[in-house]
Amino acid sequence: GNGDVDEAMVTGEPMPVNKRPGDEVVGGTIVIEGAIDVEVDHCGDETMLSQILTIVLEAQNSKAPIQKYADMISSVFVPTIVIIAILVFVIWLSLGLANVWGSDFTDKSDGVFASEFFIATVIIACPCAMGLATPTAVMVGTGLGAKAGILIKSGEALEGAAKPKAVLFDKTGTLTLGKPSVTEFVWLKGGSDDDASLEEKVVKTVAAAEASSDHPIAKAIVAHCSSGPLSVPEDFVNIPGKGVTCTLEGSRLAIGKPKFIMEDEGVTLGAAVEEQVAGLQSEGKT
Repeated sequence: GNGDVDEAMVTGEPMPVNKRPGDEVVGGTIVIEGAIDVEVDHCGDETMLSQILTIVLEAQNSKAPIQKYADMISSVFVPTIVIIAILVFVIWLSLGLANVWGSDFTDKSDGVFASEFFIATVIIACPCAMGLATPTAVMVGTGLGAKAGILIKSGEALEGAAKPKAVLFDKTGTLTLGKPSVTEFVWLKGGSDDDASLEEKVVKTVAAAEASSDHPIAKAIVAHCSSGPLSVPEDFVNIPGKGVTCTLEGSRLAIGKPKFIMEDEGVTLGAAVEEQVAGLQSEGKT
């Protein structure tokens, strides 16, 4: 089959990718236009989602470099605290057995009384926070990052993120909203930039035609046109990867890529228009 597939969950790109027979698709992505039959080549642990989950779990179980220092200190500090706690227990037990403070000082047995000082020493002095802080921070940080669409490969990478020298950003969905929007209206042929009423009519006409499409650009055009209800088109046809055609108020409309308009619809735009379209596309505009 032939269809447009939303791969934003994998690539972060809002624009759907047109898939034709023989193309590879990723499990979990969404077909938004058209219909396709899929042959499953990978399943279970071999799928993209499973591999992403594995990365997150491995990152949560990995140790940051700073954890090595904490473990080294704890390996010495913990036994020292335990020895000190045992000495405290022995001292208080000896004092109790020697009846240093008399029978009215406490109603507890000497062993129980000395054990309370032993437990208090271990709880207060043992460096539990030192040993648990780093792995807890790594686990929580990688988990929250995964929810926000940020995959952290290891505790070492997470620690290194605190002192970067250079940062490389993926533009779409990171520095931008991750979805298209209408930024300007440009007459290519047959209109004037000063004719606001005609511009509004054209925008409403295009929005009415695009209202039946689930393509991100179509949704952006419909969202841009918020002035009143839209007409309902007839004979609507969506052509995946190219555009749409329909009949609206007795006129036939074709909306889509320049190549679709020129080749499939036989409309000659002219060299000046094609140059202007190329200039807009060079600026990242569709």
